[in-house]
Amino acid sequence: MEQGYYEGDVIDFGITVFDPTQPPNSSTYLVDPTTLVFLYSANGTATVTLTYTNASNPAPGTVWRLSLGLYKARVVTAVGMAGKWVIAWKSTGIGQLYKPDYGVLNPAPL
Repeated sequence: MEQGYYEGDVIDFGITVFDPTQPPNSSTYLVDPTTLVFLYSANGTATVTLTYTNASNPAPGTVWRLSLGLYKARVVTAVGMAGKWVIAWKSTGIGQLYKPDYGVLNPAPL
């Protein structure tokens, strides 16, 4: 997670899903997983799970597909969410992955 975000920002988190058994330049490298979820927790609050459900357009609280193997999740932050964030992408099937990350959401500027 990049560090330049503030409360009230709309954040798009991205992931590339690929088949590690294929060469990176091959046409079979990027894949669509069987399932894909994005999880986040702000300041130790309960984890929020966003599940990909075949969306192809961005919307708050949605995981959407840009193209083969390329996905984003949109989170709208609010006042009170500043602090340490823990995020993770998880998928099953071909391209199975677990990719955790963390960062800090800054308080809203004056």
